[in-house]
Amino acid sequence: MFGYGSLMFKADYEDIVDRRVGFVEGWRRTWNQGSTDHRGTEEFPGRVVTVEKGEASDRCWGVAYRLDRGGDDAGTLAALEVREKQYDLRLSLPVHVVEPGADGKVGGRQPTGEVITALAYVGSPDRTTNANYAGPPTSIEAAADQIANAVGPSGPNTEYLFKIADFMRSVGVDCPETFALEAAVKAKVNANEG
Repeated sequence: MFGYGSLMFKADYEDIVDRRVGFVEGWRRTWNQGSTDHRGTEEFPGRVVTVEKGEASDRCWGVAYRLDRGGDDAGTLAALEVREKQYDLRLSLPVHVVEPGADGKVGGRQPTGEVITALAYVGSPDRTTNANYAGPPTSIEAAADQIANAVGPSGPNTEYLFKIADFMRSVGVDCPETFALEAAVKAKVNANEG
C-alpha cells in the first residue's frame, strides 16, 4: 500500500514487514478532499489530502508498505477499507523507491531503480462517487480557516496537517503547498490563542 497522508505517520498494522520512502511520478498531493469521518464532521468538514494527476514532472512523496503474505492481509485490508472509506478509488500506482542518506533524508537523492506497485486510496473529483470531494480551496486563507477549526473523531485537522508537514521535513522533501498551508494555519491558531 502507498500512504501519502496519515498512513505516512500512522500505519500501525501488525503485518507490515517493510516500509520504503518513495514517490509516484505524474501525481501531486492536493488538499482537495473533505473529511467528515476522521478530521471533521458532517456539520464542519475537515480538509485532507488526495492525489490528482499532474504534470509528468510532478512527484507525490509518501511511503510504500509491504504486508506479510503469511499474515492476515484480509484483516489489514478490511481495516484500511474502513479507515479510507471516504476515498472512492483504489488504484495500483508505481512507487519509485529512494534510499535515504546517512541523515535519513531522501530529498535530492536519485531513485534506486526499484519500483513497487502499491495500492493507493484516492479521492476523485467526481462528486457522484466521492461525496466528500471538497475541490481546490478558494484561497490558502480559506483552507487555513477550515483546517484550523475542524475537529473529528480522529482529532483536530491541524494535527493531521502538522504531522504531514513534519514527515516531509523529516525525510528532506520540499512540499510547498503543505508548508504554505501549515504556516497559514499556525498563524491563525496563534492569533486565536493570543
